[in-house]
Parts: sequence; structure tokens; C-alpha cells
Amino acid sequence: MNIRNQSCPSEKCTYFEQICAGNVVIHSRKESRFRCNCCGKTWVGHRESMHYGLRSGERKIMVTGYMLGEGFSIRHIAKMLSISPSTVQRFKKRIANFVGA
Repeated sequence: MNIRNQSCPSEKCTYFEQICAGNVVIHSRKESRFRCNCCGKTWVGHRESMHYGLRSGERKIMVTGYMLGEGFSIRHIAKMLSISPSTVQRFKKRIANFVGA
């Protein structure tokens, strides 16, 4: 948990996206959450990562991306990773949005 690279994500806050402004404190070490002293907004430290908000681990998403890149079919990937084909499609969409393709 590094507090130095965190900034308030609230556009209404006077410290919006200002790094090392002294307004960010640790809200929860267990969940890696931070809080802005100015506006009270809380957020999780890995909100910009590709796996944010997903129940599956980052490794499973990375393996899915690798297999998609190698040309495996969605059904084959789903069978290999023991997940549903719709989950593979959601991972594919998330990877494409994250990469910017």
C-alpha cells in the first residue's frame, strides 16, 4: 500500500488528482482502501487495474488474454479454465478496453 501515488478521484474535491497534497490517508489496510480528508471520498488502491471489480483473480484474466492472443476459441478457453464462455467474452472485452484496442 503506497499512499504517495494516490490522489482523490472525486471531481468535486479541491484536491482532485493532486498527488502528494497531504489529503489522502489510509482508510483500511485489509482492503487497501484510502480516504480523502477534504471531501471524505473513499476508494480502493487498485481501481485502475484490469481486474478491479472482478471475482476472478488477475492470473486467470492474464491466461485468458494469452490464450485469446494465441487464437484459441472462446469455448476452448472456457473449458480449459473451468469458466463459462460468457465470462471469457467479458474478460475479452475488459482486456480490449484496458489495452485501448
